[in-house]
Amino acid sequence: MPSRLRRFRGPRRPVQGCPQPLASFFPAGDPCVRFFILDVFTDRPFAGNPLAVIPDADGLDAALMQRVAAEFGFSETSFVFPEAGTPWQVRIFTPAAELPFAGHPLVGTAYALARFGYLPAEPAAPGLPLRVAAGDIEARIRFTCGHPVGAEFAAPGRFLLGDRADPAQVARLLGLSESELSDAAPLPCRAGHGLDFLLVRLADPEALGRATVRGPLPATLLELGLANGIYLFTDGDGIEADIFARMFAPAHGIAEDPATGSAAATLAGLLAHLHPEPDALLRWRIAQGREMGRPGLIETFARKRGGRLEEVRIGGRCALVAEGELLL
Repeated sequence: MPSRLRRFRGPRRPVQGCPQPLASFFPAGDPCVRFFILDVFTDRPFAGNPLAVIPDADGLDAALMQRVAAEFGFSETSFVFPEAGTPWQVRIFTPAAELPFAGHPLVGTAYALARFGYLPAEPAAPGLPLRVAAGDIEARIRFTCGHPVGAEFAAPGRFLLGDRADPAQVARLLGLSESELSDAAPLPCRAGHGLDFLLVRLADPEALGRATVRGPLPATLLELGLANGIYLFTDGDGIEADIFARMFAPAHGIAEDPATGSAAATLAGLLAHLHPEPDALLRWRIAQGREMGRPGLIETFARKRGGRLEEVRIGGRCALVAEGELLL
């Protein structure tokens, strides 16, 4: 590890005291852990999707991680458990629950580990093996002029297409008319690539901007993936993005998410599944977060061969916002 980065590491375990310079503010021996706050799927602060990363979470149990995630209040917080010679375990928490997989935490976590010296400055093989509850992934660090600027990875598992939802019920939930929803099969429907969502295609960006989740969540829609989130999308302008999207996840305590990598992976899987050509390399740029004043851009890639979807990748850039010590 480069010596200039040692001051960022903090203690290996939270039972140790806070290092300088923060030790002067806290009583000696108080347990603390290092954290970084990033904005993901953007190259500038105060845009994209915020993320807190705990780069060395050894000694933290699930209950404490859940409280830490609730304290940050971001859509997700990631906790890393470094392990020599094996994929590093990453646990991801929303303010309300742990997730088996999520997109922007893995992009941001990989970037943070590379940016702050937990990895070689620019490894010969840029792959970083990570382990989440949904399976093992290999994140690829993106470098510009030798400096990490973001990351990408292949979504775990395989794409799964579920049942179709009742368009009238979905429209009522969103405060829209049924005519503002696309009725092209199989939408609206449940689908997943690592994490299930309810995917809904809208007629135009105006309808996308007016949509909001209204009233209690119907049980029939919860069964169709709404517990993880409802992902709305429409055609983009072809300049800023190919697709405009929004995501609501009230069951996770997230009124709206600025940029949702796992939902983007699911959408890319669906679009590739519906693509008529049996062999294709496909790409979509998905803009999300505009309505929240936090614009982000998610890059998605899909590869089909012989009519079978082989891989979906998502990626993007990251920006550092803050770093510090969390007193436990």
